[in-house]
Amino acid sequence: MEKEGMSKSHRKSEPVAGPSKKPTRREIYEFMIRTGVRLEARNRTTCSAITTMHRLLDTDLASHICHYVNFLFRISFLFIILFSTLAGAAFLVAIKHEEDNLIGIRDVINAMHRILHEDEEPLKIDSQLWDIRKGLAKLEFVVLRQLGFDIHFDDPFKPLSLYLDQLRSWMPDEFEEYKVVDNCFAVMRDCFVDPEFVESHSTASLAISVISVVLKGFSLEVPHSRAWFEVLHKTMSESKLRRLEKDILSIVYQIDVE
Repeated sequence: MEKEGMSKSHRKSEPVAGPSKKPTRREIYEFMIRTGVRLEARNRTTCSAITTMHRLLDTDLASHICHYVNFLFRISFLFIILFSTLAGAAFLVAIKHEEDNLIGIRDVINAMHRILHEDEEPLKIDSQLWDIRKGLAKLEFVVLRQLGFDIHFDDPFKPLSLYLDQLRSWMPDEFEEYKVVDNCFAVMRDCFVDPEFVESHSTASLAISVISVVLKGFSLEVPHSRAWFEVLHKTMSESKLRRLEKDILSIVYQIDVE
């Protein structure tokens, strides 16, 4: 069911940061979403990695990673080195935790390298690649220790899958024609450009809001049930749903809404 979609806002974006600019958290999370798309990772894996990175950025990281700088990508932008490598380690932790077994450490390295260096050739299998592999593998354990081996996150894809399965039986033709499932999973993934926004709402409320945004985007209506969201989630009111829809458009996609 979790087929990867790619939302318009992430098809083409600017580099993570300029030569002397520290990347914002949003830029880091967008970079991780692009990495996940390039890897064809499960959306759960990408969002788990972002959640891990979000927690790492709230800790004192410098003393834990300075020993691994010489294993990083050979580029001159220290901040990009720092955060892209932490992002890579967060991905490796998430890949193992979510058992996304088709993705290896070399895949992660190459995906990040191609995003950061779009005009360069893929990394060759040489001492540089092996140094990067070694550094990321060691950094995995630093990440796990820093977080106390707690990498659990409240998974919004579970209620999203449940609600989509129920709605699909009501409007199967529309689901097929407009790829509703793929688009809902992509929008939910995109919400993780702001993990604080995701964490500020229940997974059920967020799932209902994502579905509503996608259905409205295609001008689709649920047949025979104007208040379908209340049927699926009894505590969801129409006013709360409208507010969350606006938040997704303004916070996630940075669309001005009145």
